[in-house]
Amino acid sequence: MPQRQSIRLSNLQLDLFNPRYEEQKSQNEAINTIAREQKEKLIVLLKDIIDNGLNPSDIPIVMPDSLKDNSYIVLEGNRRIAALKLFQKPEILSDTTMELRYRKLHDKHKDRVIKTIECLVVDTREEASLWIERKHEGEMNGAGTVRWDNVQKSRFLANKTGRNDKVLQLIDFMKDAANGDSVFLEQLRKVSATNLERFLSTPDVRTTLGLEYDDGEYSSRFDWHEVLKGLKAVVKRLSQDDFNVKTIYHKKDRINLIHEIPLNELPDKTKKIATAWKLKDFKGSEQQSKSEEKNENEVKDGRNGLKDDASNKEETSQKQRPTKRTKFLPDELTLSIPNDRSNRIFCELKQMSHLTLPNACSVLMRVFIELSVDCYLEEFGLLKNGAVSGARDSRDLLQKANTVIHHLIQKKFLDEAKAKGLKTEMNKPQSIFSIDTMNAYVHNGDFNPIPESLMLSWDNVQPFIIALWKAINNDKNE
Repeated sequence: MPQRQSIRLSNLQLDLFNPRYEEQKSQNEAINTIAREQKEKLIVLLKDIIDNGLNPSDIPIVMPDSLKDNSYIVLEGNRRIAALKLFQKPEILSDTTMELRYRKLHDKHKDRVIKTIECLVVDTREEASLWIERKHEGEMNGAGTVRWDNVQKSRFLANKTGRNDKVLQLIDFMKDAANGDSVFLEQLRKVSATNLERFLSTPDVRTTLGLEYDDGEYSSRFDWHEVLKGLKAVVKRLSQDDFNVKTIYHKKDRINLIHEIPLNELPDKTKKIATAWKLKDFKGSEQQSKSEEKNENEVKDGRNGLKDDASNKEETSQKQRPTKRTKFLPDELTLSIPNDRSNRIFCELKQMSHLTLPNACSVLMRVFIELSVDCYLEEFGLLKNGAVSGARDSRDLLQKANTVIHHLIQKKFLDEAKAKGLKTEMNKPQSIFSIDTMNAYVHNGDFNPIPESLMLSWDNVQPFIIALWKAINNDKNE
């Protein structure tokens, strides 16, 4: 029957048959082997013991040495015992550089040298192997040590520090909101919490998902269903077997990935509510829906209160365009662009400001529009004059854009009434968002773009671009 017993360090012998290494010939050789193989890890272990003491919940397992009285062989815990012996006698080491490091620790902390260690004494190796196996052989279907995953580690640290770890806010919300969706919950289980946190660290990604992050807390001003929908799309991609963290390691890669997600899998930004809610305060699907329904009614009531009673005019149903924004493209705009070059240009435009970089925005917008048009012509076989690519099509951009608009109307991706106004302005030379104006941004050395006009130019061409890439994606998926 195993028994706890305090044993002097000098009476503990390392196991010459330690499974970590080949059979050793002496105690000095065993200690030097561990020090050589473990290197910095053994130093870190010793420093931890000096600062915090030995772990009382995980004590060494030893058995009596049949060849020496009052001597015990360490069957479990050889690293700890080797570190303590080197702390006590650094001269055991044959490597002078390593010896110097241990000697410095000894000289600095010699008042903390541990001379007696509590051990679990067993009679035979066989008796110890049962417990050693449960520690080192993995989970063993539950009989062994079940290691924490990244989420559980984060939860432990959150409980330890008293802070609600930011990635746990996302995970707990998704688990609560998923309402027993076993397929999604399995996907979520496979996702590394570190990868999820890294992906959401990018402001553009959070904006696309309808999330705000401030003072350590996630919140949203959108219906929880929409927030969950976007997060589900992210989890689906991060949980795929072929996913590699390198694909989200850099900011530009994270932005590319979020823009690859189809619009129908992302939050509907029209589902806005009056009051922002915190993900950590999610009340469960039923209560949260009632709360958001109340907020939505408040939004509607607020709109009704803005009517001009004196003139008794009806509130316009047309959504007003923003007159100010710092980014050239709206934050909420997302496009799934299968063409790599076009997608990279779009991502760059998303990060640029027309207020500080009007020339760069104007030129890049012109390039992006033409590349988008060319991709559409190639996808639907609308090239002319025997051209093998959009770039080789001899028509000018205006002619090609008119062809695409007409085709989008035919395929019902663009409303004919809206397309008429767009087509008229694109064909009018004096219009601020005509093709002629866009060409002037590139080729006219005396023509300087005005930031406000530039922003409106994009806003008017945006429905065309959205419809264009939606049609391309639809065709590729058929």
